[in-house]
Amino acid sequence: MKKILLLVTTLVLLFQIIGCKRFYYKEAQSIVNKMTIDQKIGQLLIVAVPDTSMNYRTRWIIRKYNIGGVILFGYN
Repeated sequence: MKKILLLVTTLVLLFQIIGCKRFYYKEAQSIVNKMTIDQKIGQLLIVAVPDTSMNYRTRWIIRKYNIGGVILFGYN
């Protein structure tokens, strides 16, 4: 009986995971389809900022070039 319950629970969880993956894949695909080539290229970039916070210029550059990721480095 316990084995059957475990099998059923595993199958239910597996189907939920598969359904979520499909939903998020479709959502991501619709966002990417609306992006320009410049935006797609910018999303591939990760830049390092030599500070622990961002100033106005840094924010402007991130928005202008559609940067996908930022790493803030404090001075050691």
